[in-house]
Amino acid sequence: MKIIEENESMKGRLRNLDTVHAERDELLQQLEAAKHELFTEQKRARARLEELQEVRYTPKHDKIIAFVYYREIMSDIIMSHSKHTLASA
Repeated sequence: MKIIEENESMKGRLRNLDTVHAERDELLQQLEAAKHELFTEQKRARARLEELQEVRYTPKHDKIIAFVYYREIMSDIIMSHSKHTLASA
């Protein structure tokens, strides 16, 4: 009789252990899902931040950039002409 009782007791412990392992596995799956969701949200937030920080040019900006570029070219031409003129003299 005692052996049968011990056997039943061990079966009960084994069932409890199986339940604990199943719960642990479920919690690990939930943890992995939460990590994945967090990393996805962080990636989305970084992309959105970069998007908001981008410089957006308008036609007005293009005109300003073209003017600055024109001034630099003209300055180079004048400097080159001045050096050439001084070298000739």
